[in-house]
Amino acid sequence: MEKKPRFYWEEPKGGNMKIEMPGFRKDEISAKIEGGMLTISAAKKSHREKKGKGFYAEESSSSSFTKSISLPEGVKAGDISLEIRDGVVVIKKKKKAKS
Repeated sequence: MEKKPRFYWEEPKGGNMKIEMPGFRKDEISAKIEGGMLTISAAKKSHREKKGKGFYAEESSSSSFTKSISLPEGVKAGDISLEIRDGVVVIKKKKKAKS
């Protein structure tokens, strides 16, 4: 059974958002913010060969995921930071400096 990406807020009233992307390594995940949209994508490919006495088997597979979400009104790209880890993207709101 394939696990699908899951989006959720880490805190009850918003705050940090966590996107779980099981099976994807850090180097297979990308995230960008453009024009008020956050786009998260991931892609991976695999290829296996098996050779034995009297047989040869070859298997290829690929999977990809892309999701775009609008940033909340008034939130700019500079107001958030993205942390990408194996299987997880964390979107954090930057703390505003007190004046």
